[in-house]
Amino acid sequence: MVEVDDLTVSAGGRVLVREASFRVRPGEVYLIVGPSGAGKSVLLRVLAGLIDRRTHGFEIQGKARIGDEELLSAGSFRRVRGKVGIVFQEFALFDELSARANLAFAYDHARQKPGPRKEALEQLMTDFDIEANLPLRHASPGQRQRVAVARTLAFNPDVLLYDEPTSGLDPANSLRLSERIKKTARTRAKATIVVTHDYTFLAPVADKILWLDPATCALTEYHSLELQEKALAAPPPPVPKPPRRFLSLAPLFHAVAFAAALPEAAIDLLRFVWPLFPKLRWGIRYLKHYFMLVASPSAFLYIGVAGAITGFVATYFTFQYFPYRAYTEPLLIDDVLGSLGFLLYRVLVPVLATILIAARCGSAVAADVGNRSWSGGLEALRSFGIDPRRYLYTSVIWAFLIGVPLMTAAGFLLAELASLSAFMIHHPDRFPLFWDLHFHRFLVLEDASLPYVGSEWLLLKLLACAVSTALITYRSAASPKISVVSVNRGITVTVIWATLAVLLVHLVFAFLEF
Repeated sequence: MVEVDDLTVSAGGRVLVREASFRVRPGEVYLIVGPSGAGKSVLLRVLAGLIDRRTHGFEIQGKARIGDEELLSAGSFRRVRGKVGIVFQEFALFDELSARANLAFAYDHARQKPGPRKEALEQLMTDFDIEANLPLRHASPGQRQRVAVARTLAFNPDVLLYDEPTSGLDPANSLRLSERIKKTARTRAKATIVVTHDYTFLAPVADKILWLDPATCALTEYHSLELQEKALAAPPPPVPKPPRRFLSLAPLFHAVAFAAALPEAAIDLLRFVWPLFPKLRWGIRYLKHYFMLVASPSAFLYIGVAGAITGFVATYFTFQYFPYRAYTEPLLIDDVLGSLGFLLYRVLVPVLATILIAARCGSAVAADVGNRSWSGGLEALRSFGIDPRRYLYTSVIWAFLIGVPLMTAAGFLLAELASLSAFMIHHPDRFPLFWDLHFHRFLVLEDASLPYVGSEWLLLKLLACAVSTALITYRSAASPKISVVSVNRGITVTVIWATLAVLLVHLVFAFLEF
């Protein structure tokens, strides 16, 4: 049963819901109707455990329970795990997965499995006419809606919540979905709450209709005919005025707020660096996904070309403009080659590679996580009782920890080959063995335990760059997003702060290492 007593919800100083009270029993369908912007979706997120008393920007009073579990205290989404499922207005599907994989993800994280895995998924796909390998990024709104409902049913919760389920659907599909909502509630004994501003198709299937009055913010029970008159006469909800800000100081405010949040992000990094995935198979899948974003073949090519350019330019122009070349080069050529090898291995290639990785790979991951935040993907994970950081943050950290050293090594390998080519252009009479012997003279020692001298410092430096890039990328991308503009802003913030962090790491290590 869903029990709500004297619930008042405010956001930004504006009351959205005032002293609401109702009970929804298993098998019942309640319809909460009101104009757009009245606060219906916020109420639904409170009931889903996604907003509680500790959520920033919200003030909540009263009581709300799902069965024996209190919803409004901190971490409520963990306690009601498996009891509540929500179908989001924008569907919040995992677009990188197929339709069947979306259902399988929900099934694997369900507290109570709705039957054997294969049979349960096949039955849901048959009931909702879902193509197993349907690419969701190309699916129609009706197809996405069916997958979203089926995914929530695969999670097998005790309570079903629908946020504007008929938005974007044609009349025929709206009617079918309304009938599915009623049938699911009755046959599976699910307490069901639907919020909408378009009640034409949903009112006939509801056991009770509650009107959220935008003027009084109160919930009142109505019949469908009375509701129609009420809706036509209702004024639109007030539009809150945005706070006044000094435009010239806005970037400074953002920078200060971002910097102040980094210590908390560092603590999160220590908590989530260990790969304790809720489900190992899905953790490996997310790790593979983010590793391919960070260290894709194109990223290796990107860093490799940069390394080749660095090695060729450093070697070619060193010998091209060698002072008093005819006299000094025979005496200093071995030391110059050794210095070039040391410089490329310990300084130039690592600095260039980590800056490019922070910009290129950081922006790719920021775009992925930012779009999940904007499209509701992070909230979808929370609705399944999963802390998104357990899958996403952990995978992002390890993708950078593994990818940065590998790509830097590839960059140095091509820098070596380019340096050899540049040397042979200036010295066609020399053998490559001569270049190899002197290029590595300061890097290879007979008593060295590692392949190259200073490899331990280099590895520490690269890992520090990887960690700082992962920390900043996830922090800026996972913050709440309200539009594409905010997603783009998160990508920009990632590029700026991640590259600055990488430069700071190299500056600190320059004093410690040398």
